[in-house]
Amino acid sequence: MILENRVISGRPLLSFDDILEREDYVICDSGIADSGIEDLYPLNHFLEIPTPLLKRQLGGVELFLQLLEDPGVITVPGVSREIKIARELLGSKLRYLLADTRRLSNGNRKRLMYKCRNKIKRLKRIQELHHILYQTLKRKAFAPREKPVYNFLESVVLSVAKNSDAKIDFGNSYGHESPRPVEDFHTDEQLVAMAIYLSCVEGKSGGILTGDSDIKRILRNTIFYLAHSGHAGYREIINLVAKNPIKVYHIELPREAGISWDSSWNFSRGNISFISQERMAQIRAELGQ
Repeated sequence: MILENRVISGRPLLSFDDILEREDYVICDSGIADSGIEDLYPLNHFLEIPTPLLKRQLGGVELFLQLLEDPGVITVPGVSREIKIARELLGSKLRYLLADTRRLSNGNRKRLMYKCRNKIKRLKRIQELHHILYQTLKRKAFAPREKPVYNFLESVVLSVAKNSDAKIDFGNSYGHESPRPVEDFHTDEQLVAMAIYLSCVEGKSGGILTGDSDIKRILRNTIFYLAHSGHAGYREIINLVAKNPIKVYHIELPREAGISWDSSWNFSRGNISFISQERMAQIRAELGQ
């Protein structure tokens, strides 16, 4: 049920429970965990860490674990890899903060550790839950039966994402203070390719639950390419994603999201073009079409 009078950015909001109830499947993005690395990493002392940040981090990872208990919730390998990176970054930050306290005199260190005991306890718990989440995500990663079909779809999505500049949010996930470059596991592309696979091969309608605006652009641009590439074989894919719609649910509030894109929407409205003819040609060449 749409939440009464709850609208953000022109989109009615739905609770996570309602989304799970209405869809055949829901693919979850790593952003649900809200690791907060980009906010945590610039801080150099326990006293600088705001308690609301830790409560937000703890609530996010607990929510993700709760969602994964639903049999209709699935994920892709890139999500577990991103959570593993977040776990490692949290661990290195915690070790740094603890090492910083050792430079204090014994008395001052004891006073600081006592004053910050709840923050330290929460940080350790957040890291521990990230490890549990990582293990759970590995088990919940969906393995397509028709692997060659999935591989083909993923290759199309990867090419479209790269050549249509659909990825904007990537790089901001872990902040500029991260101690090392963060590898792009192409998780967004995996999420979109898996949703198209489930729609076309398994005949399921579903959604992607995310706080990442890239997902909408990648799905939208991929469907636009498939619809306008001139390849006759793609017509069946377009028909199937219209029959078995893929929705992008963008998280707006804790446990609430709105539909930011639906694969059944008609591209003919307003004669919109999401990819230039030059970029379309680049994608066709890259895919050997």
